[in-house]
Amino acid sequence: MLAAHQILDTALALVDERGTDALTVRGVAAALDVAPNALYTYFPNRDALRAALVEHLLGELDGVKLPADWPTALRHLAGALRALLARHPGAVPLFVAGPMFGPHGLHTGERALALLAGAGFTPTAAARALYTVLAYTLGFAAMDAAELTPGAPADMDTRVAQRRTAFEAVPAADYPHTHAAASVMATYVTDTQFRSGLDTILAGLARSAASPSR
Repeated sequence: MLAAHQILDTALALVDERGTDALTVRGVAAALDVAPNALYTYFPNRDALRAALVEHLLGELDGVKLPADWPTALRHLAGALRALLARHPGAVPLFVAGPMFGPHGLHTGERALALLAGAGFTPTAAARALYTVLAYTLGFAAMDAAELTPGAPADMDTRVAQRRTAFEAVPAADYPHTHAAASVMATYVTDTQFRSGLDTILAGLARSAASPSR
């Protein structure tokens, strides 16, 4: 008898290779060489399969240690999520297709919210801070994944070189600022850019946390 984790491992392999269009109950069943009915016991439809696969991936975040210092904790959490999505770019659309209400997703959010509460954030401020970091991380991953071909992502050096060539080809006379920033804009898909943007967000949240009106 199939186990749920076998189904999800196969589903993830399909998504990694062919993107989210490959994530169907029938498609996963075919890859496992079983009838679709064998999967319906666990996942009655594609939405259930999507939610379970997202939850399956989020389980990897359970082992991320979160320091007591909340900016460092959010930096670690966002970095771990970014790394997870970078390993599975084909799965990124699944993370923005619906809420993450499984135990792993809720556990990760609860850990972050507890840290923020301990730092003095109100429930509203904590929720908004966490959402801001998650939205930035998922948005960065989505834009990154949009440039990739499922199954064969280019290495980062190649991607940056291709982007630099494209930006440097922009006519300097018409777009002087874009042309001047070409070398930086070429690195928008890198971890360096991700960390730079995240640090800017965390600095803003820190200033907000220090405000009596938060």
